[in-house]
Amino acid sequence: MIKRYTLVIVCIFFGKVVWSQRTTLPVDWRQHNLTKYNANVFNPALSFVRNESRNFSIWGRLQWIGIEDSPKTYLVNYNGRFGKKTGAGLALFQHNIGLFTDSGLMVNYARGIQLARESWLTFGVNVIGLRRGLNQANFITPEPDPVLLDNDDDFILTVMPGFNLTINNFNIGLSSENLFDYNFTISDQQTDFSDKIFLGYMSYDFRMKNAGSAAWKDAIFRTTVYGKSIPDQDTQYGVQTLMDVPKYGWLQAGYNNFYGVSGGLGVKVSDGIVVGMVVETGTSATNRAFGATYEVTAAIEFGKGSRSDKPISFKEGPKPKKEIEDRADEQNELDAIEKTQQTNTEADKLTAANKKTETDPTNKAGAKKDPQAKENDEKLDYKNIENVDLEKLRNINRDSDSTALKEIFKVENRNPRYKAVDRIEGVDYGFYLVVNVFSQKKYFDLFMRLLTAQGLEPKYFYNNDNDYYYVYLRKYDKLSEVERDRRTKYNGRYSGETWILWVRNN
Repeated sequence: MIKRYTLVIVCIFFGKVVWSQRTTLPVDWRQHNLTKYNANVFNPALSFVRNESRNFSIWGRLQWIGIEDSPKTYLVNYNGRFGKKTGAGLALFQHNIGLFTDSGLMVNYARGIQLARESWLTFGVNVIGLRRGLNQANFITPEPDPVLLDNDDDFILTVMPGFNLTINNFNIGLSSENLFDYNFTISDQQTDFSDKIFLGYMSYDFRMKNAGSAAWKDAIFRTTVYGKSIPDQDTQYGVQTLMDVPKYGWLQAGYNNFYGVSGGLGVKVSDGIVVGMVVETGTSATNRAFGATYEVTAAIEFGKGSRSDKPISFKEGPKPKKEIEDRADEQNELDAIEKTQQTNTEADKLTAANKKTETDPTNKAGAKKDPQAKENDEKLDYKNIENVDLEKLRNINRDSDSTALKEIFKVENRNPRYKAVDRIEGVDYGFYLVVNVFSQKKYFDLFMRLLTAQGLEPKYFYNNDNDYYYVYLRKYDKLSEVERDRRTKYNGRYSGETWILWVRNN
């Protein structure tokens, strides 16, 4: 009964005083537990930064169930990546904050700008159109109050901008929930600058790519610390940890100095369908008397949003024109990333020397070279590098000693089966005998099963820079060893096309 009388007094006060003028109460989304889905509510840039798949999700937060008419939020959201550098989303929501009910539409857009190989700057914005009405069921007065009965709803436009800076696995971001807001009902700004809400955070992702088990593929352990300024309240700060294992689900735990401690679990119930729940409770230093808070999430994933629909294959054969064009586009992007950095001067010298040897009329042996002689010459290409190993290659400077690089990957000038890349995150230095590259996981899975059925033990790694799965048979320390297995069709065990990828990790 005490709680009920307290609520009556508060409601009468707001009805007589606050609503005699227009309220400027800021709307706090209380989104600090959104670590897996709907992260664009935490920061609008995260529809691109942390959303590798498009998804349709439902989020509900029932706060402080120990009190009547406690705050509640319901959100239905579709968002994710659309293309290589864009994130977007569309959401419907209802936001009950006791005295008022907000309902409306949220439109999200984010755009990433690549600053360097491992660095991105992403800008995002949530544009929110809402109707704010008085929740008259929460007002209990002895007599009907004309101030309450005649009150009109407010129509408000809110702009929530934000940015995120990514450097390798480190992220830092800042956003404002109501940096710009306009009330169309009263034709005036909804809040002054002193009433703006700001949220900043830092996070680090530890990617468990070398855990040794397929169950941990693409698993991430993320730690996030954040701070949030809310008008007329103490600054909130907290920490969130997330263990995300895409094959099975996720675990999360956190602490907020105002709301208390939280823990949650998400389970992948079937392919692309996940459900999760978070429980939050106050501590002796916060609001334990109000009761627990529950958050429920359900989502349907629709696959990778940044990948094209076709796998890349190096096998020959007639293909439809559309498929050829799609694969050509993907191959061009891959080649642009995986090209070897060589100087034009040295390349011209090598080309000129080769042409002179082939066209000199005095070189009769070269002019009448038979297939066996050509094969012997190809073997000679590797005579001087058969003992080149990782320790020696690590000491090669690609700028000052480009001739050495060309000597090792000399055949690459004429043969696309030899590629080199400076670095791939989570992939060890060495030579890889690659058999195929895929942009879509379903084709990758089929190919892995096919190789396994043939008695092979295929391995793979995932390149975050271009969103491709690389399937390889073995990693080598010496170029002569991987070349031998390429020429012998992996000792006769694999009849398909193969090529050599040198991961230099410069």
